[in-house]
Amino acid sequence: YHSYVYLWSSSSISIISFFLMVIARGWLVLEMTDSAFLVTATQAASMLPQLFTSLIGGFLADRFNRKKIIIFAELFNMSTLLALSVLVITDVVQVWQIFVLSFMGGITFSIGFLARTSSVPNLVERNDITSAVALFTTVFSAGQLIGPAIAGILIESLGMGITFLSSALVLIVALLVLVPLKTISGNTSDTGARRLSFIQSVAEGFSYVKKSNLVLGLMVLGLGATLFGFPFMSILPVFARDVLDVGANGLGWLAAMQGVGALIGSIIVASMRSHYQVKLLTVVGSLGLPVFVLLFALSSAYALSLALVLILGFFFQVFMTSNFTQVQIIVPDSIRGRVLSIRMIIFGVGPIGMIALGTAAEIIGAVDATAAMGVIGFVFLSITIALFPTLRKTESKQNQITS
Repeated sequence: YHSYVYLWSSSSISIISFFLMVIARGWLVLEMTDSAFLVTATQAASMLPQLFTSLIGGFLADRFNRKKIIIFAELFNMSTLLALSVLVITDVVQVWQIFVLSFMGGITFSIGFLARTSSVPNLVERNDITSAVALFTTVFSAGQLIGPAIAGILIESLGMGITFLSSALVLIVALLVLVPLKTISGNTSDTGARRLSFIQSVAEGFSYVKKSNLVLGLMVLGLGATLFGFPFMSILPVFARDVLDVGANGLGWLAAMQGVGALIGSIIVASMRSHYQVKLLTVVGSLGLPVFVLLFALSSAYALSLALVLILGFFFQVFMTSNFTQVQIIVPDSIRGRVLSIRMIIFGVGPIGMIALGTAAEIIGAVDATAAMGVIGFVFLSITIALFPTLRKTESKQNQITS
């Protein structure tokens, strides 16, 4: 599927730029402030917009030309990266400017992400949707593998300003690859849906989630993983410098090893053909994630931490990929963008976990705070799995199609 290849390739390059920037931004804030709280808060600022822009992004993805939405998002993200690189190169950058640019970039990232993900099922035949959706998530694991490794090398060899400039220039390649992609419009065939107001349209998405016990369970699982699993990434700069004493290059390789594990996890989910197999991986990933957050927090040896973060990345991506894949294959195309936007809102609560982790790290230390996150996360996710039997049940083939 040529159009799928174009979208996958452009998205992979874009995510490499994103993770390159994330690592550089975290290291920059740590060097400027020496504060674990501000490091996590800066990363949280980029996710915060998802709480209120995701619904708009889902509405736009279901209504308008998705290719144009993606292009606009990339151009805007490039402008924020160029602005940050200029501030750093001219040595006038301040922490509040990093917060503002992170917040602005987060707005268009969430809108562009929804346009990308909701487009995937339109580019392949129905029998290949499950594999196509799961394989698409490898763009994130590949980005986690390549972006941080490049960031660590660039920071130590060329400096922070060139690192941010490189992140911006990479997006030019992502845009060029996107040019041959065919136009992907939203729900243009359903004129009734197009007449719905924004409020009615969003309400329809929430109504669907409420009625589907499986989708609701997936959303609650996603909430637990986002609050108690994902935030550990934001505190990696603190572990690299203060716990493992490996510097910016070591930080890059820690994040890259997470990407290796994530890539393996994505490929495994993409190879699954059965809905029940994907469902099983969701449960396994959700329980494995907090366990390895705890183990990583307790490690003080760099080699062991590299191995643990690889496994952690594996479980995180297995969970995220299988969770998103189920939502994609269950939800009809006419409402997919809006339901995915609700899933993105849940992902947008990540800043709460990040700020909580950063605050706790200031009070009791990064190690104890991260370990506590792992324990609380395991309890939350275990209870969720117990409360939603549909997350575990084997279904008939017909139910899998219509659920």
